[in-house]
Formats: sequence, structure tokens, C-alpha cells
Amino acid sequence: MKEGSGVLRRPGKSPEWVQELLREFTKPPYFLQFSWSNLQGKQQSSTEKKTTQAEPSQSPEKGSESPVSAPSQPSSATLSPRPEQVKAAHKSAQSVYDTAPQSVYGLGAKPVYGPSVKPARPGNSHSEIGGVTEMGTAATTNQDSQLAAKQTGLPTASPQTTAAPENERSWQAVLHMHGIPVGLPTAYGWNVTRAVDLGGAVRVMTQKASYTLKKTHIPMARVAFLQQLLTYVESQGFTRFAPFQPTKRNKYSLSRGDHVFYATQWLQGRQVTFSSAKEVGWTAQTLAQFHELSRGFEAQGYNPPAEFDLAGMLRRRSQDLHALLMRAEVATQPDEFDRLLRDIAPALREDADRSVQWSDDVGAQSFLTADEEKCGVCHLDVIPENFILRSAERVYALDFDLATFAPRVLDVSHLLRRSLQRQNWSESVAYECFLQYNEVRPFTTPEYIWVQSLLTFPYRAWRTAHTRYRMWKEPSQLEELREFAREAERRKIFLQALANQIQH
Repeated sequence: MKEGSGVLRRPGKSPEWVQELLREFTKPPYFLQFSWSNLQGKQQSSTEKKTTQAEPSQSPEKGSESPVSAPSQPSSATLSPRPEQVKAAHKSAQSVYDTAPQSVYGLGAKPVYGPSVKPARPGNSHSEIGGVTEMGTAATTNQDSQLAAKQTGLPTASPQTTAAPENERSWQAVLHMHGIPVGLPTAYGWNVTRAVDLGGAVRVMTQKASYTLKKTHIPMARVAFLQQLLTYVESQGFTRFAPFQPTKRNKYSLSRGDHVFYATQWLQGRQVTFSSAKEVGWTAQTLAQFHELSRGFEAQGYNPPAEFDLAGMLRRRSQDLHALLMRAEVATQPDEFDRLLRDIAPALREDADRSVQWSDDVGAQSFLTADEEKCGVCHLDVIPENFILRSAERVYALDFDLATFAPRVLDVSHLLRRSLQRQNWSESVAYECFLQYNEVRPFTTPEYIWVQSLLTFPYRAWRTAHTRYRMWKEPSQLEELREFAREAERRKIFLQALANQIQH
């Protein structure tokens, strides 16, 4: 046997940076550390203590997401809690979270990751009270930031200062992970103490306040448009949004190279759920008020293109759907997705054609022409992650990056489609939504026709097929198409009921 082969040598002392990484990667998930520390704190008065626990470096705010720097690791004796303590820890952890926002793909195709597989996506996230985020951000926030520290090559040796060295490294790691220069907070005059990964943005915490810092896909001119827009609607009485935060030089966006960044104030609240008809109604109220109070606004300088060619959009999508169905039907080696798409193709074609027919209604076309004369602004990214419930019946809107001049039927149809899918196409959802919009401005027959047209188009199936055939394949797309097929009958009943009400 050659020297050293098959022989285990006693290793020498590892470098400090290796020991630091080992300490980081062997920590339990943050939410367990935090929950366990809470349990231990409640038991301090007991005289029968058989284990000890290290004190946390800094307690997080009540109801807030785990700070990027986790508390010190509990001693080995505390890593095997009793079953009832584990249950209590999980229960405590479920009230602590930040919402990972969705990314933005405009009015075109949104890539499909399946019903429960969603990537971290750009946007603002402010939810942090109650419930558990749909994307599970809280459970992975600390681990992600640790991995980022390794990948970005940030120094792991302790800084010269002795105050919270782990915190200082952590916020830098989070900014690096999002492509945000670590010097950017200086432009705002912030002395950063912590940072939390929100998926598509970063929550930056100082001793005085918290902010959301985002690397955005939109140009600085559009940020200026949004800032003027929100200032305008605020002057009209609409305040349910996170205001932009200016820099020390009173700028509302910053550019570094080809990238644009902006900050908003941090708002605490709970992400709304589109599985609740009441919360859908409260969200509709916010959208309706925003659209109505934005009428007459025009920014100084850049104004984005308006979105009033709904008929053209539906025709283009319908043509694309027909082409996608043909592709599935001529496949020589069809997979399960192709076969399912073939099976439902007749119904998809029928819905797409009927949607276009609804959009050709003369009254509906005339309505858009008149509405564009003094149009309002739509949010256009109506997903649960962009709306938070801050108090009873008061929903706030976040992430206006897609907002532009458009008829309110776009926001209505987006809200209805996503909430109806979650509630098995229950008519009560539509009732709550229309009720809130009607209180702000009564819905007209042409508007109902446009909602009917937009909902009749089989968006979910088209988007899934578009992503698979024109972008990439992913196993979860098959389940997404199956879910569309399963809801087909309930969807058909709802659409027929809505059509009957419009025609009578």
C-alpha cells in the first residue's frame, strides 16, 4: 500500500474562515432557533433546569421576519426538544414571515412554474404579520443569506469592531445576493443594522426605520412616473401604498451601470389571501379607489404607453393558442402534456374564439374609446404578494412597476381569475369584487362584457402551453394543465351564469 492511501490522517487545525463556515452551516434553521429561544425564555422561572441555551445576539421585532443574523446556536443539549415543545415552536414560527414577491412579465406570457413551485421574483414585499407566506420565504431566509456570503466571497473573519459582526456581514451578503451595491444605502443616509432577503427585494433596517430596497427592471423615467403618480393620488385622498423614499439629494431612483434601484417605506401587514371572498373584496376596493382617483393624472416628462387595445391583445393570444394546439396535435412523439392538451383542444379553441367575439361588441369598443379620454391607471400586477392587510378591511397595494393607463376591467379580470381559481369559481367571489367596484363607480354593461371576454379566454392553459413550447419545459407544467382541466366544468358554469346576467 502506498503511503497515505487508505489511511485516515489526523487533520490539522482548520483555518478560521473554514471554522466560521462550519459554524454557519451547522446551525439549525432560524425559525427553530427563535422559537426555541422563546420557549426557553418562558421556562426561566422554573427551578428544574437541566439544559442551558446561548442568549440570542439580538431579539427580532415582534411579528417580524427573522433578521439575517440569527441568534447564537443553542447548546447541544437543547437540540432535542420534547414533542410538545417542537409543536409549540412550529406554531410560533408560523406567525413570523416576510412575503416573497412575484416578478413581473407585463401583459404577455408569464412563465409557469406549476401550482406550488414559484421562483423568487422581483417586487416589493412588506407582509410580515400572521400566517405563513405561500412561498416559504421565512424558513429559508437565513440559509440563503449564508449561502450568498459564501458565493460572493465576502470576508468571514470578524471585523475590527466587536458589535454584532455577524449582522454586519449578513446585510452586505444580502445586498450582494440581489446585485445591490453595498454602498447604495449611503445615498439614502442609512446606517444599516440588518437586511432581510424578500425574494425580489431587500428589507433594509436601521435603528430608526425600515425600508424596501429594490433592483428594478424599469428605467429611471418610469420610476419618476410612478413617484409622480403616487404623489398625485395621495393628494386626491388615496394613501394605501408604500411611498417612495428619496435619497439625500432628493432623488427617487439611482442607477449603477445598467441597473436601476429605488426604495420605498416599509409597511407592516399580512399578505392578503385570494382564497377569502372578503379579502378579495377589500383588495377590489383598494384597486377601484386607486383607479378612480388617478383619473386626470399626467406626469411631467415620461408617460408609459396606455393599454386600451384589449381586442388586439385577445386576438394575438388566440392566434398563438391555435398555433400551440396545432403543435401538440402534430407531435410525432407526444408526451403526457401533449396528449392532455390534445384532449382539451376543442374546448380551448371554442373559448378563445368566443372571447374574441365578445371583444368585437360595438358597445364594448365604444366604451374603451370614451374611457381613454379621461383614463385612470391600473396596477396590472394583481397577485396576493402585492397586497397586504394592515388593519380591518384596509388593504394596501405594493409594487406598481407595471402600472399604466388602462381600463379598470384589466385589474378586475386579473383579480377575479386568480381568486376564482382558488375558490372553485364560486359566484360569491365575483359578487364581492363587483360590489366594491360599484361603490366607487357603477359598472356599465360594456365593462361587464369586457370582463366576460377576458375571463372566457383560457388564459391559464394558454400561458402554460406558451411557456412550455416557447420557453422551457418543466414537470410541474403538466400538473398546472391538469388543474385547468379539473376546474373546466366549474369555470364553464360560472362563465355561462355571467353571460346570462349580461344578456338580461
